[in-house]
Amino acid sequence: MEKWISLKKGRIGLYVEYGYTHTGNLFADDVRLRTSPRIELILDLNNNLRIRSKDSNTFVDASEIAGGEIDNLKLVQLFDNYVLKKLMDIIQSMDEIPDQWYLKINLNGEHKFLIEPKFIGIDSGRSLLLKVKL
Repeated sequence: MEKWISLKKGRIGLYVEYGYTHTGNLFADDVRLRTSPRIELILDLNNNLRIRSKDSNTFVDASEIAGGEIDNLKLVQLFDNYVLKKLMDIIQSMDEIPDQWYLKINLNGEHKFLIEPKFIGIDSGRSLLLKVKL
């Protein structure tokens, strides 16, 4: 089993679709990757529940997702250029790139999803769409 590679310890913004709604208020504080035995990406969202203002959209959205809406996750989008460049470098060095990866979200526990990744706008304004397979 290959070790986890830290892509970024600092905060990155996320766009998340779940249930019948979406949010751009959440962030991940720790993004890690491993490529063996399969590609798996971890996003730690726990600090969204630890902010001071319990009335903030970030806390409200994170509480809603942690309270059961995580089961209705549809899509996560990453925008951080540093993370995307590092991720692309690792992925492009692989012999075979699988069509499906695993996403693990840490938010009041571990939640694992089979996803289809799609890189958007590689030349400028990049992002990575992680679409959950139903």
